[in-house]
This record gives sequence, structure tokens and C-alpha cells, in this order.
Amino acid sequence: MSKRLASVISCHGWNLDGTILAVCPNNSEIHLYEVVGNGGAFSRTTILKQHRQLVSSIDWNRRDSFVSCSHDSTAFVWSLDGNHWTPDVVFTRLKLAALCVRWSPCGRKLAIGSSEMRICISHQEKGEKWWVSKHFRRCHSSSVVAVAWHPLGALLATTSTDGRCRIFNAAPPGLEGEGHAPGAFGDVLMDVEAGVGWGHAVAWSPSGSQLVVSSHGPALHILSGLDCADTASLQLPGTCRQLLELTQLPLRCVTFLSETSLVGAGFDGQVFLFEKDSGGVWSFALALSPEPELRIDGGGRRAGVSAAFSAKLAMFRSPAKKERPVEQTPSLPEKGAAATGHSNAVVDLHVFTDAAGVPTGRISTAGWDGRVLLWDTGSDEGLIKALHVT
Repeated sequence: MSKRLASVISCHGWNLDGTILAVCPNNSEIHLYEVVGNGGAFSRTTILKQHRQLVSSIDWNRRDSFVSCSHDSTAFVWSLDGNHWTPDVVFTRLKLAALCVRWSPCGRKLAIGSSEMRICISHQEKGEKWWVSKHFRRCHSSSVVAVAWHPLGALLATTSTDGRCRIFNAAPPGLEGEGHAPGAFGDVLMDVEAGVGWGHAVAWSPSGSQLVVSSHGPALHILSGLDCADTASLQLPGTCRQLLELTQLPLRCVTFLSETSLVGAGFDGQVFLFEKDSGGVWSFALALSPEPELRIDGGGRRAGVSAAFSAKLAMFRSPAKKERPVEQTPSLPEKGAAATGHSNAVVDLHVFTDAAGVPTGRISTAGWDGRVLLWDTGSDEGLIKALHVT
């Protein structure tokens, strides 16, 4: 039997082999859960209390260390020393909240977005324990809510509440082993609209040739034909962009599973799968959780509309439209009820990868209902199980 890990979860992250889970129970603490016994159950082993305010983001690298950032503007890199987790300070040079953090693919750099409209690129000086940061000269005009590294590690994509998505040169000078990117460090290589409204999430495809941005519209803005070594490819013509307006509520998180499929989750409390057809056009495919049920509208277009959204929409229907039969969709279960999906908004999504960084098709989601769920996008039912905690 599974149970909620907390009243609310604000962020979570897994180590590479899926044996350690880090979650923030919507406060300044980080709780670590590890596999116990052969049954696959998890048990809380450690509580980390270095931050002073809400922990806003957690991300693991491939060396079994992880980074966390907080609304108190601090960030720490945590590594296991014997039986204890020790923090290394990241000098963010921020005065306001740090909102998101991600490791670069090589594990030698960090990107931190903040409500100060700044982006920090941090690295560890040789022979030192602490991490130093450089700021981009030109960032956004509002809070930076999501960052994503290009698979080669030289470009950084960001989105913000100013409604923009930008790609930066994120290769600091003098740092060995970095890939090449056009321009100088901090240069804006591409600047496009996030979609409809402000941005929520941004992600690269495994090859780095595609980029998706989720906006509050709700919509997905998908860019294709990108090449980090060619500045001209970043000046996309209209044919390389697709704005996919959604019938779902806004997606708080989105990520690619392959070059032809991506998943997103958000205020509907569900996980949605989107696929690209042979003509290069993206469309909604299915909802991995069975509630609410998929509905086919009069035009034959598949849509996953939540019961809450349908109820609000019905309030604004004209009398003529009210006469049309509307298919009822089941409501999401209440908190604490047995369910196959989340009973509140999904706020964080993690994709499991192999040692080479290739997505395996397994994902996990964390939500405001305090639960962590594991999914298999290749199975018929989608949902594997809720996290079993002892």
C-alpha cells in the first residue's frame, strides 16, 4: 500500500540507478528515501536542513551527488561522505529567490534561474570545495522559471514569466572540455515567444535538434531544425516552428522521451503524451492515466479535458450550445482516495535515463497531493505504481 510522502511536494529528483529519492515537502527541508530490502519499498533515511526557505528545485548528476536551490537565494551541491551528506556552497551572488537549477550533461556546470531575472552559470574551481558563478549580461525582464542544457553542454535554453524563450551561449571561457557554441559567453543566440502567455518549462530533445516550451496559454511551442554549431539554424523560419494549443490545463513540466514523443504534466494532475507524425507535425496522443477519459469531439480531434475545466467551460456556454449533448468526464479522486493518478496538480517530472543519458521511457511525477508516482510510457496502462514507503 502506498501513502503520501508529505502534504505537498514542491520538487523531487532521483539518482541515476533509481535507488535514492530526494523530495522537498514544501518547506526548507530535503528528505532522502532509499530502497530497503528486496521488496522495492523506500524508507526515509536522512533529512537535510541547510536551506532557510522553500527548496524550489533538486537535480542529480551521474556521480550520485545532487544540487538544490532555494527561495533564500542559496544553492548547495550535496555529496555522500561516508554515511553523511555534506554540502558544498554555490556562491550564486543572488539577492532574491533561486527558482530552478540543472546540471550540465558533463556534470561540471550548474545553471540556476532566479526571480532576480538573472541566470547563474556555476562551476567548481580546481582544488576548491566551493562553486563560483558567472552571470549573463542580458537575461530576461522577469523571473527565470526553467532552464535546460543542450545535450552537448554549450547552449542553455531558458524560459521566463516575461513570455520569452531564449538560447544562450553557456560555455565559460577557460573551462576545459566544453563544447563549442557560436558567439561569446552569455550571448543570446535565439529569442522567441514562449507560446501563449508566460513560460512554465523548457526541454531539449535527446539529439538537441528540437526544443519545446510550455506556456500558460496553455500551449506548447515546438522548435525544430536546431544546430548548436550553426548560428543560422537558430534563426528559425516559420516552417520550423509549431504552436500546439492545448485543451488541457497548463503543463507545469514537459520533457522529450525521443525525437518523436514527449510528455507533459501540470494542473490537470495527469501525464499527457504527445507524438510527431511522419510529416513532422506534433499532436496530442493520449493521457497515460485513465481519468479523465479521452473524448473525441465533432471534428475527430482527440482531447483530454479535465472535469474541472469542463465544469468551468459550461458556465460560459450560450443557451444554444447548452442544448448540445456534452459527454461527462469523471472527476479526479479526492485527496487520500485510492487512485491510479494524482489528485492535484503535478509540479515536477523526472525522466529516467541510462548511463549514456538516453531516456528509458520510465518517468516519475510529484504533485501537490504529496505523492510520487512512477510511470512507464511504453506500457498499455501507463502507470506502474505509486511509491511504496515503509
